[in-house]
Amino acid sequence: MDQAETQQGANVSKFRLLFSDKTPKGISQKQLEARYSAWEWRTIIVCLLGYATFYLVRKNFSIAIPDMKEGLGLSGTDIGLILTLQGIIYGVSKFFHGFVGDRVNARIFMVSALTMTAVANIIFGVTGLVVNMFAVFAVIWSINGWIQGMGVAPCNKMLANWVPPSELATKMSIWNTAHSVGAGGALVICGVFILPYLGWQACFWLPGIIALGGAVFIWFGIRDTPESVGLPHPKIEGNEELANDEPMSKKEFRDFIIKHVFKNKIVWIVTIANFFIYSVRFSFLDWGYTILQGWKGLSEGEAVTIVTCFELTGIAGMVVWGFVTDKFFAGLGIRVSLLCMLFTCIFLLPLLVVPGLGFWSVLILVSLIGLFMYGPQTLVGIVAINHATKKAAATAIGLTGIFAYASTIVSGIGIGMIETHYGWDAAMWVVLGLAMIGALVFALGWFAPANAYNEPENKK
Repeated sequence: MDQAETQQGANVSKFRLLFSDKTPKGISQKQLEARYSAWEWRTIIVCLLGYATFYLVRKNFSIAIPDMKEGLGLSGTDIGLILTLQGIIYGVSKFFHGFVGDRVNARIFMVSALTMTAVANIIFGVTGLVVNMFAVFAVIWSINGWIQGMGVAPCNKMLANWVPPSELATKMSIWNTAHSVGAGGALVICGVFILPYLGWQACFWLPGIIALGGAVFIWFGIRDTPESVGLPHPKIEGNEELANDEPMSKKEFRDFIIKHVFKNKIVWIVTIANFFIYSVRFSFLDWGYTILQGWKGLSEGEAVTIVTCFELTGIAGMVVWGFVTDKFFAGLGIRVSLLCMLFTCIFLLPLLVVPGLGFWSVLILVSLIGLFMYGPQTLVGIVAINHATKKAAATAIGLTGIFAYASTIVSGIGIGMIETHYGWDAAMWVVLGLAMIGALVFALGWFAPANAYNEPENKK
């Protein structure tokens, strides 16, 4: 680097150095690292807020359930069927778009998906003002499920592109708080500010308008790879074949996916465990508002408070257990997940066996469940990405996703039917059993390494 270039690098404004789309010439290594860090965190934050917006226009349905049941004359089984259809279609879409997400521009993909799901919500809400037909609502919400399945692949791909494996548990856990930020935001925006004043239909068309603004925000706020802003990829120590960024042919990509995703036993362990994690999580998230009123006899305001706290402690759990995994368990996410699932079972049990629990007791127990249960929900994706590697990150997440949302067969129509025929006590014993099975599945991966980059190829 000659003196003129060095001087040019020294004179670059701080804003241009950190945030412009083009990397200035002649900057020092320290400036380059600062620029990389700024873009890395920008990517994490925009992905977080963007994916939270996807949740706003998916989990708004849960807030509208009681009013929809009353206004449309729907049963718990009817609502459960809509949840199950949407969940299964979402899971299949997530799996399919995982393949797509590993091959296309993640920024364009994410913006397109959020725009389409926003439009679907607006149509759902407007339809609710003029039509009272169960089949119409089921079809529209199922279409929304397919579009929603496009949202997670670009996020995971961008995070795998920007964050090295040694930091992925901590930083991806921060991104993963988007699930709770979005679900909690839906509770507050729809449950507090929209539903009491504008009716259940507005819980769809108004968040849809907000989501259109979110799509614009993502377009201007994010870039899919470090190279797209003139930065190098983070260096990954270990197997060069897995760490390099060279493009692959279609055949090479297919062979890589088969080997590192579909024949990877660690990916399969966390994928199967994910079915049980999401069965428990969605039982609380989709039915929690209804359960707390119908089962525990709490008021509407108390139910909103408890489910919101469930999501808030979930946010804390994601960040805490991601940090703990990197700092104290050397990246061994499966071990942390097993411990978290065991504590989830411990705090679920008093809800079932202790009679007459009041508001504060239920609040504390449900909050602790959120704190521990959201750890594995985050770490499954991190383990899958670290073992499938960044080249197959979106595909691996797609596989875990289809099992996660297949769980809506249990948490949707399954819980709805059990509640209809046997009551909430029976339904919640099923939820506890699912949490216990999830813990047992994680136990099968206790000896798994932290990631695949340092494994010899012949061991995969």
